[in-house]
Parts: sequence; C-alpha cells; structure tokens
Amino acid sequence: MRDLALLHFNDVYNIQDGKFARFVKELRDEQESMKATFGQVLVLFSGDAFGGSTWSTLKAGGQMPEALNMAGVNVACPGNHEFDFGFSEGGRLFEACSFPWVVSNLGNLARDKQLPLRSHVLQDVEGLRIGFFGLMDRNAAQLFEGGDQYFQDFVDTGKDMVKILRELGAEIVIALTHMDMISDERLSEEVQGIDLILGGHDHMICPIVGSSIRGPGEVLKSGSDFEGFSKLTYVSGRWRSEFHRVSKSGEQDQAAARFESEVYQSIRPQLQRRVLQSDVVLDCREATVRSRESNVGNFIADSILQSCRSKVRCDAAFINGGMMRGNRTYTGVLTQEDVLGMVAYQDSLCVLDMSGEELLETLDHSVSQLPARKGCFLHVSGLRFEFDPSRDPGARVDKGSIRIGDDLRPMSDDEVYRCVTREWLRSSGGMDGFKGLGRAKVVAAATQTLMQEGLVLPSLLIKDEVYRISPSIDGRCQERRRSRL
Repeated sequence: MRDLALLHFNDVYNIQDGKFARFVKELRDEQESMKATFGQVLVLFSGDAFGGSTWSTLKAGGQMPEALNMAGVNVACPGNHEFDFGFSEGGRLFEACSFPWVVSNLGNLARDKQLPLRSHVLQDVEGLRIGFFGLMDRNAAQLFEGGDQYFQDFVDTGKDMVKILRELGAEIVIALTHMDMISDERLSEEVQGIDLILGGHDHMICPIVGSSIRGPGEVLKSGSDFEGFSKLTYVSGRWRSEFHRVSKSGEQDQAAARFESEVYQSIRPQLQRRVLQSDVVLDCREATVRSRESNVGNFIADSILQSCRSKVRCDAAFINGGMMRGNRTYTGVLTQEDVLGMVAYQDSLCVLDMSGEELLETLDHSVSQLPARKGCFLHVSGLRFEFDPSRDPGARVDKGSIRIGDDLRPMSDDEVYRCVTREWLRSSGGMDGFKGLGRAKVVAAATQTLMQEGLVLPSLLIKDEVYRISPSIDGRCQERRRSRL
C-alpha cells in the first residue's frame, strides 16, 4: 500500500487578529512541503465552524464557508455549531463550501431538512482509495434543535459504514467525528476496521505516537480555533502524527488577511453601535472576575437566567470568570464591540437537572483554586453561598449556606435543581474541570437564539436602543472564614 499524508483540524470560530491568516499560510506551506514526498495531501476537518463566535453571531456564520474553502478542506463532518442558525441557513452555509460534508448517524435529517450532507465519501489519492464517514455522539446531537430525534447509535452506524466502504473498495477507512473523547474511545474499542478516528468537539490536542494499521482505530484531535493542525503520515504500515502549533507572529497569507479585513469592515457599523449605558463602573478585570463576586459577573449571570426563564423553568444560572476577558473597567456608554470584547466566548448554553450533591460539588470546585486566580471561579444568579478559602479544596463551601431559587430556599439533598450554564463547562467538564456537570442530566440544549439573548446580548444587540444598567455586588458569593474545631 502506498504511503500517505493528511492534515487535520477541528473546532474553529474566530478569524480575526491575524491568526486565521497565519494558519492558512502555515497549513499551505506544510501541504506543499509534504507533496514532494507523498503527492496529494488531503485536508480534513472535524466540525464546528459556522457558530460560536461574535463575528458569526453578527453574520449568521456567513464568513466561515469561505474561511474553510481558503484552508483547502477536502472532506468535513459537521459539528453542533453548524446548526446554530437553523437548518435553512445551515443548508446555505453547507452549499457555499467547495467540499463534501459527511455525517452517517443522523438518520433522515439530510432528507427531511434538505441539507447537502452525505453518509459517506470515497476519494482516490495517488492510487489509494480512502473511505470517509462522519459521526456525532448524543451529547453533540442534542446541542442543536431536533438533533436528538434523528440520532442513531454511533457504534452500530460505524459497523455499517465500515462494511459499506470496504465493499466499495476502500483500502483505508477514516471516521471524522464530532464527539466527546469517551465516545471516540468507545468507537475505537467496539468497531473493527476503522483505521483512523479524527475527532473534534473536545478542543484538546491528542496526537498519535505511532501504531500499526488495521488494529483498533487510532484517535486524534487537533486543538481548536486555528491554534494549529495535525500532520499525519502513513509509512510502511504505521501511522504517526505531529501537532503543528501556528506562530503568534508569523507571516500571514495575504488573501486570508484581506478576507479578514473585508469581513471586519462589513460588521464594523454594528460593532460601533452604542448598546449599554452603565451608571456604575463595571469591573471586568481578571483579578476580580477570577477570584470574587463582581458586578459585571452578576449582570451576565442575571441576564442568562432571565432569558432562560422565558423559555423553560430554571432555578439558577452560573458562568465562569474565564469567559470574561476585557481585563479592564467600563463605564458610561459601551459599544457593541465593548460588550463582545467583555464576553469573549459566545458559545451555547445548556439547561441541566442537578442533584444537591452535584450542585455542591460544582460550587466547591469554583472556589477550589483560590487564592490563585483561575477561570473556574463561578458567577451565579438565583444562588447564594458562603465559602472558606482556608479549608481544603473540595470542602470549602458551607453546604448549609447554599440558597437557591427566587425564594432562596435552603438546598436539599432530596431535590433536583434546574440550572443553566455554558455548554463548554458541561462538555467533559470543560477545560476548567467541572466533572459534576458532566454527570448532570441535560434537559435542554441551547439554540443560537438563546445564546444571543442570554449572554449579555439580550435585546442589546438586536434593538436600536441603549440599555441602561447599574449592577451591584449583593453578597451572593461570600468569603467567610470559620474557626476549625
């Protein structure tokens, strides 16, 4: 069998600040270098591009198909953010791409919603026939409206796809997936005949050190947000990979740089629109939002809870300080660009049913790193609690101090509480380690509309008016040191 080289990336959202232009330059340079040895080098993508960023919020994802085209993608599987703006808009975005999208376990979704999605693709590369299919797990599928009802077990589908592709003459079978790592590992263990599993969704870098082909499928993930890409080679029956991290100050691809500038100019009037009038100083400094209650954190959490309650019953909301980036104070009139800079991550929300134990564990983890200023510190709404940072991590929150809901009733081990938070925190605990959230039952996955209305963007970004605010610190998250007995 011939030697082969591939390039892979996943989960990309923000094309600004030159990082996309540097990514394209370095990806193309690497592709040209590898061609000398391997001939044609395919570029593969494992989902999440159309939503999840401030620019996509303003352009309904319209800039991202061209970004993927410029990156030279050959085959892709969709992620949950591909459906952030509904099936009709998603279909238009898929159509604007110059490559096929494959997903195999969403039943009749493509037919019912008239989406240009395929169950599998075969490509001949330098005389080698490669078969591709795509998968989502249930966690990803339930993050867009209607996804859960079309979901089919990815293991059963994987077995079917391997059989179909081998019968069609595929010498190598590659699964492009948008799943949690635990799902990718299950796929690898339970489905024979997959040569590579190239995944997304987790935003982690997971390289292949080296393994024999035709064994259990190797799992690889390639970070997120144009931070880099994976280089894979198949030589003498063995796969190897290396993660290439894109330079933060390297040369940019000129066409990609011009494209970024054109997109920015198209949304500049929206970004400069006045949306907030704050009568108090909004403290978004990192030292504050990562260590203690803040007025801006209270405002964001309250906005999320208020918006969520207009759609489903919710007791409380919480978001982590790491999502707030501005690292400055704001006062007076704020533009839309100020607000979007303050709330760095416009990702989806999810609604969870949590036990008292899961809620206590979540709040305890929030304050577990103090006095270090970490992104896991939570800002809450519909909740009050006290903590002692001098106690051991995991035992810092006074369980008896936790109050929840409009009536701030004492938390009970016997009740189930409905809470809204960022999907990023729930999915595999996020990078901030909230393992308890991963065990909670998902009641509702957020739609893009909920995201727009909930993350400080309430009607702010869609109404021609200035919203006046004066948020305060009210003691909902109090440090209280207690003597040790």
